[in-house]
This record gives sequence, C-alpha cells and structure tokens, in this order.
Amino acid sequence: MVDAVVSFVVERTGDYLIKKAALLSGVKDEVESLKKELEWMNCFTKDAEEKQAGNSMIEQWVSDIREIAYDFEDVLDEFKLQVGDKDEEGESSERKRGFFTAIGKSVREKVTTYNIGKKIESLKKKLSDVSRRCELYGLRDINIKRDEDSHAVRRMKQLRRTTSFSLEVNVVGYQDEIKKLLDKLLDNEPRRYVISIWGTGGLGKTTLAGKLYKSSEIKQKFHYSAWVSVSQQYQLGDLLRKIIKSFGFSVEELERMSEEDLGDHVNKSLQGGKYLVVIDDVWDQGAWRTLRKAFPDNENGSRVIITTRSKDDAELSDERTFVHKLRFLKSDESWQLFYDKAFWNSSPEGEEQLMLGREMVEKCRGLPLAIVVLGGLLSTKNLREWKSVRKKMWKKLSAGSLEITYLLDLSFDDLPYQLKLCFLYLSQFPEDSEINTDRLIRLWEAEGFIPHSEEIMEDEARNYLNELINRSLIQKEKTLLGKVVTCRIHDLLRELTIRKATELNFMHIYDGIENSSTHSSRQPCRRQVYSGMKGTMCLRQCTPVLRSLLLFHLFEEGPTPQKFASTLCKKFRFLRVLEFDGLPREFDFSLPKNIDKLVHLKYLGLRHTCIKGIPKSILNMSNLETLVLQDDKGGEISLQGNLTRLKNLRHLIGNFTKYCLCINNMTNLQTLQSSELCNFNLCKSRNFG
Repeated sequence: MVDAVVSFVVERTGDYLIKKAALLSGVKDEVESLKKELEWMNCFTKDAEEKQAGNSMIEQWVSDIREIAYDFEDVLDEFKLQVGDKDEEGESSERKRGFFTAIGKSVREKVTTYNIGKKIESLKKKLSDVSRRCELYGLRDINIKRDEDSHAVRRMKQLRRTTSFSLEVNVVGYQDEIKKLLDKLLDNEPRRYVISIWGTGGLGKTTLAGKLYKSSEIKQKFHYSAWVSVSQQYQLGDLLRKIIKSFGFSVEELERMSEEDLGDHVNKSLQGGKYLVVIDDVWDQGAWRTLRKAFPDNENGSRVIITTRSKDDAELSDERTFVHKLRFLKSDESWQLFYDKAFWNSSPEGEEQLMLGREMVEKCRGLPLAIVVLGGLLSTKNLREWKSVRKKMWKKLSAGSLEITYLLDLSFDDLPYQLKLCFLYLSQFPEDSEINTDRLIRLWEAEGFIPHSEEIMEDEARNYLNELINRSLIQKEKTLLGKVVTCRIHDLLRELTIRKATELNFMHIYDGIENSSTHSSRQPCRRQVYSGMKGTMCLRQCTPVLRSLLLFHLFEEGPTPQKFASTLCKKFRFLRVLEFDGLPREFDFSLPKNIDKLVHLKYLGLRHTCIKGIPKSILNMSNLETLVLQDDKGGEISLQGNLTRLKNLRHLIGNFTKYCLCINNMTNLQTLQSSELCNFNLCKSRNFG
C-alpha cells in the first residue's frame, strides 16, 4: 500500500523540479538525489508488502520509508512557502520597491535554501539508516519470494481454491439471471463464444457460474467441462494442468510437460468435442488470451464462461463475447437470504429482532457476501447481542470473515497507485451518502491526484472515476447524457477505505463518536475530516503540516466561525483543501481578511452556509483552482475586483451578483455555475451552466 504514498510524493517532486527549477537553484541536486533514492526504495517496498505480508519487521521498514516520503513533501512545501512562488509580475513589483529590499530578499532566500539543504541531507541520512537496518535484520532479500509462504498467505491461497465450490448450492435470487445465461449457453449458435459475468467482489459471480456449471442441462449438452480459478497470481502451466485434470484426460508425466506441450495436448484432446470451460476470477485479459489457444473452435456450440470484477476485462475486444453485469439482490431476495442464514436452527425472538434484522440487511445494499456473513454471525446470538452488532456492523463483519477482508484487499491491491489515492479519498464521505462526481473530481485535482498531461485534467479525472466504476469499486447512482452525475460507495467498501487510509496515515475522520479513526503513526495525519464537533477540539487536534481540512456541521459551541477560520489561516499554511459545510443558520459567516495567507490553497468551499462577506484579499490567491460559495439562504454574493488575478482558477461556483464578475482572458476557467449568467463576459471559458 505504501507505494501509493511514495509514488505520489516522487511524482510531485518531479513536477516541481520541472516547473520551479529556478527556485531550487541551490538545492536542485540534493532534491533530485533524494527523489531517486525514494524511487529505488519504492520498488522494494511494493515487493515486500506483496510477498511478506504479516512480517512485523517489514511493516516497520515500510512505515519508515513512508514517513520519510511525507517529510520530503513537507520540506518542499516549506521551501515554496518561505522562498516564495511568485510570478513575473510579483518579482517586478518586488524590484520596484528598491535596491535594499531586493538585497534583503536575496539574503533570506540564501538562508532558507541553506536550511532546506540541511533538512534534505538529514532525510537522506534517515533513508540510508533505513537501508542499513534492512541489511542488519536480514531483510535484504525481500524481493525474493520465500519457498514457504507465511501462514496468512497459505490461508489466502486455500480460501481462493476452496471458494468456488464451497458457496451456496441453492442460490437465493438471480433466478432470472440464471435462466437468461442458461439460454445463452444452450442456444443454437455453433461458433464458440465467451460469456463474461462481471460485478463487484462478493456479488456472487462464482456462485452463479457454479450454479450454471452444475446444472443438469449443461451436463447433458456438453461432452467435456472444466473449471479453473485464475486469481491475481497465476502460472499458465498450472492452469493447463488443472484443466487437463478437470476434463478427466489421463496424461503421463504431466508435471514435466512444458506450457506449449500442455496447451497442444488440451487442444488435440478437445478436437471435435463440445466443451464448457469456466475461467473464474480473471484479473486481466491476458489470462484468457494465453489460454484461448488451447481451446479449438469446433463450430459445435462450445462455450467459455469468465467471471471478473472489471468491465474492461469482461469486454474481450478480439473475441465473440456476451457481457453480463450481475446486479445486486433485490430487497425481498436479500431478506430471504438473510433469514435462511440467521434462523436456520431457531425462530425469531419477536418483532423487534425482525426489525433489527431488516435494518441491517438494508445496509448491506444487496451484496450477497455481506448478507451471508451477517446472517451467519447473528445465527448464534441473542437479541441483546444483535443490538451490539448493529452499532459496529461493518467492523464486526470484516473482523469475523477472512473472506470479506481478502476479497476487498485484493481489489484495492490491484489498483495502480493513482487510483489507490482517489479511492482512499472516498473515506471522507458519510455512510450511505450520494456523492456528487463533479465535487469529487475537483477535490482530486486540488489534492494533486490528477496528473497534468495533454488531456484536460477534468477529462483525465473522469477516466479515473470510470475506471473505479468499471472495477466495481464505485456504483453509478445518477447519469445525465451518458455522464455519471452522482455515485455511491458500498458501506463495506467504505469501511475498507477508512481502514486503509488509517493504516497509511492518509486521512483520518473525527466525528466525536466511538468509531472515529485512530492511528499509531509517529507522524501527524495530513488530511482530516471533522463532523459534528466543537471548533476548539478541531484546532487542538489539527497539525501544522495539514494539507486538507473538511469541516461538517461544527461550531455548536466554541469560537465563532470567523475567529476559527482566521486562526486556521495563521496556523495551517500548507493547506491545499479547505471546506466548510453546514454552518448553523444563525451565523452570518465572513471569510477572514487573512485568507490569502493560505498560499498553497487550491480548493476553497463554503457549502450550506450563510455567507456575509468575501474579502478582496481572496484575489491574491493565485494558486486557487476551485472556489465554491453557496449561500444557504439563497442570497447573492458579491465578488468585487478583477478575477483575472486568480490565474489558475478552474471552477467558480455560487450565486453571484450581476455585473460583478470580470473573467476576461481566464483561459483556465472550466466551470462557471451561477443563477445569473446573462450579463457575464464568458470569453475563453469552457463549461458553463
């Protein structure tokens, strides 16, 4: 997991080296050297996490590297803050102030550069110490897989091997799905084709495929049938041997045959025969592409079933494919599945227990695996214990089911590091919430998760969102003209994001209740979310290196919002994202005059808040990319001044007064949303509405 953090810091460092090379004139070599060291270390950390999971020394070693990467990011941001990140106009103004001012600035920059250089040298020494400890404690060969797997890894492999045929024989629900797919398998089309079943982990793809595979109609129709589970780590030779054994072919010296010989043997044995092959748990199209050569098209109605979590892997571009997206269970199907599991050896204690059960089943949102595990967990408990489970439902399900934890971890580990960060960011949204995708994308941009490339950032971010949807990690909610407008994350997956974000010290959520996320890292967390808490408590817990602060429904007691916000601007100069959401109606909130102290800020949001005033100092925030000002009373907001000074502004959203927005030549502006647009000058802007 730590590869996501280190890779992100390395990429940001590379961007900074390119864009701000002049600022780094005194320490550029040191920065490049540390960046290179982190790149090398990252190669080993990723391998270590994959191959020696559960090793406490490896975990500590990886944690040390992650914290050095975080420190490196702090050093660069501090350097930008102290030396300055001025444009040419700012430098010209500085020179006009006089010779002595320029001399003083030069001296400050030299002192700052010297101090930053010393900090980078200190980090390089720490990284060297980490490498030395790696050798000292015998961790040098972490990139070489052990012959004997750890107990945890062996347990995972055993689970994957046994899952296929240990699931429900009597499938609850999906009867319409079974009939549809069975008809497809048995139709009169002579050409061989693939039936791809895709959907999120735990939805029942393997169970459904198993039901089809074992049906009497299939056994009568096909001469040969075979089942093979692929998963993430596979060897082609091992898969072919399993297929040969599953088909019942007798082969001497099977273990000594090469992959090519094994494939030829399968192909020759199937010539003229009608066969069905189930390839379960495919993680990339390469698995089928390597296997397909072994399966001849006999023009006699042979079929292949593939199950996968990814829409892209389900849509095999070079193969005749029928793609079937597996739906979630309906409410009545969910309840029947739960009831059969929870009350298989007893009867309900009364109406209260049934109501509790229905409430918890509803939270499963039709995910069969969650329902089955929940029913099994509650089947041995009394009414009092049911109430206890409801309070910490998702944590208890994950803790009580190795299969759930394994399935979710597999999906996360398979993500590239950019998508890992975007996925973890979903942990901030409340349970069962409907997420506005435009807002989510703007937050991703402000955090730096979306790379600057030839594509417009918003389009690239949409690609990331669609990839998470195609991987079944996010669910579409509302669409408009083919665009996903809102989405949801299943509560079980949300629990995964919270767990992983906490382990990585990536984001922490404080809501004043017992299940607030906590962490044991020596370093403070850089992204924090506060909900329903006092402002004074937030200020005590926030850290000076904070990058993102999202505040929901605060200030029931404590300092006024203005005083709270002014203190934030003084103390937390590294902030990139700041959002207030849901300040009480009795407050007429004004942004503090020192808001421009947040020179790194890229996203500023005031939502469901009564906005009284916007200071002119906001026009000094040249790095600001998103400005959201949504007055809860529906009143118009006055933004006085020439907005062209906000040269990086991409999204401007709010109810603004007529005639007050001067946006000429704002070529970066992508979105302008306001109730009054008819008198605005919109030249060179892109998406307005």
